[in-house]
Amino acid sequence: MEIKSFFEDYDGEIVLSDVRNFKDADDFVKQAEIYVAETRGFRIPILQPTVTDILVGEEEWKPDDDPDFEGKKITVYCSVIDQGNSEETQGEPDKWCENRIEAYKRYVDQDMKDIDDYERDIEYHQNKIKRIQRNIESKTYQQTIKLSQLFEQGWILNNGVWEEK
Repeated sequence: MEIKSFFEDYDGEIVLSDVRNFKDADDFVKQAEIYVAETRGFRIPILQPTVTDILVGEEEWKPDDDPDFEGKKITVYCSVIDQGNSEETQGEPDKWCENRIEAYKRYVDQDMKDIDDYERDIEYHQNKIKRIQRNIESKTYQQTIKLSQLFEQGWILNNGVWEEK
């Protein structure tokens, strides 16, 4: 599995990408700064990366030592986004530029859409679980009736073996 794009940690302080996408660490930094500028709307320096392994799942990634996560192991460049030296924070640190405001609006809109999607997924799976539970109850009831009828006919199930009484 090769990841062709960049991705970030949950709070947007780290940027990562598959090492196979770049000639070297400097190439990663250069392209990561372009990616961050496009997504944030202003330039933010990227610190020198480290090379590390992660696990990539269908919708998320975790450190490769996470025992509870299943995914494909890949090697990535991993670098901190140097928020303190961004173009935006030079000058008026308390006032956001228009590009950042628009970027955050897009983030909020996307997060709201994601939350709606997750809630729909939960509802779908809850309904599926209810159907499965009804099927189990139905099969259990049918099994009870059949066992009773077989018992009346002189048969009993003893440790998984049918015996005539």
